[in-house]
Amino acid sequence: MRRIIALATVTLTITQYETDGMTHIDIYQVASPGGISSREDRVLDWTYREHSDKVFGEVKGKSRWAKLAEVEDHEWLKEGYDDLEGEHVQSYVESQGGGWTVDQVSFGFPDVFALSCWKKDWAREAEEVGRSGLG
Repeated sequence: MRRIIALATVTLTITQYETDGMTHIDIYQVASPGGISSREDRVLDWTYREHSDKVFGEVKGKSRWAKLAEVEDHEWLKEGYDDLEGEHVQSYVESQGGGWTVDQVSFGFPDVFALSCWKKDWAREAEEVGRSGLG
C-alpha cells in the first residue's frame, strides 16, 4: 500500500464553511491512478470524532483554530510562520489500534525563501514503528 501511495498523484478538494458559528473544513482526496478516494470532515471545535479511513483504518480526531503559542509538544511545528499570534488549524488524530498519533498544524502561510507558501506540518508518534503503515 505504501508503494502505491508513494507513486500516486493526490488531488485535494477543500471546502470551508460556517454552520451555527462553527467552522467546518471538508477534505475530499482522490489518488490516481486507481481512483482511491477518502473524505475527511473536520469541525473546528476540539471535540473527538471517529472516522473510518480506507488508508489509515479506524481513527478518532479533533481539530481547532489555534494560535501557535497554544500548540504543545512539537515546537518545530511552529517554525517558519510569520504570524505567531494569528490562528491556524491544528488537528490531532489517534489510531484506534495502530499505535500511532498525528499532531499537525495546517492551512497556514509561512514565509519559505521569502515567498508566502501553503504549509502543512505534522508530527507522528508511534508506540511500535511500522505498525501504522505510515512509513
